[in-house]
Amino acid sequence: KKPLGNQFVGRSNAGLIEFNNHLYIYGGYTGANIQDFAKYNLSNNDLTKLEQMPTTTSNLKGKSTFRVGDFMYHFDVYGTGVSRYSLLSDTWEYNVVRMPQVAFTPESGFVIGSTVYLTTRNTASNAFWAFDTENLTWTQKADYPDASGKRGTFAFTVNGKGYYGGGRNYQTNGCTDNAQQPGCYFNYFY
Repeated sequence: KKPLGNQFVGRSNAGLIEFNNHLYIYGGYTGANIQDFAKYNLSNNDLTKLEQMPTTTSNLKGKSTFRVGDFMYHFDVYGTGVSRYSLLSDTWEYNVVRMPQVAFTPESGFVIGSTVYLTTRNTASNAFWAFDTENLTWTQKADYPDASGKRGTFAFTVNGKGYYGGGRNYQTNGCTDNAQQPGCYFNYFY
């Protein structure tokens, strides 16, 4: 355990991926969205600040951040677009493609091959989408089977299969941050 020091403030909702024994950490929330970006060397505990992201990038909360090959993909949580960062050339391309539908708010996802699979947390949708990183195209998949509007879900890939589950219900009256009554939290796992 080692703090990142005064040059990188504490935050929630940051994006994080690993590549070649380095952690790439960007954005997040400290009461306001922050734009910074850094690379942390796991071998020598060195933190290097990288080019700050422009203020034109609408939301840098990083829950929907994935590495595919030599790129890091950021799916904007307000559904405006997909940005990608080249881990080899240290350059960003902003909003390389729009989200697949209006009000698409990515919640969680996983990667299989060169495709990123994303769930949405929209209140009236169980939408499940695939983003082909080679062709920069979207394909809608069958809706995921449980309650819409879930937040705080988890997803991951093991041996080429994607898994999704958990979450909290924001649709039911009485399901507040501290509520523990039935129906507020899910133990579904697919």
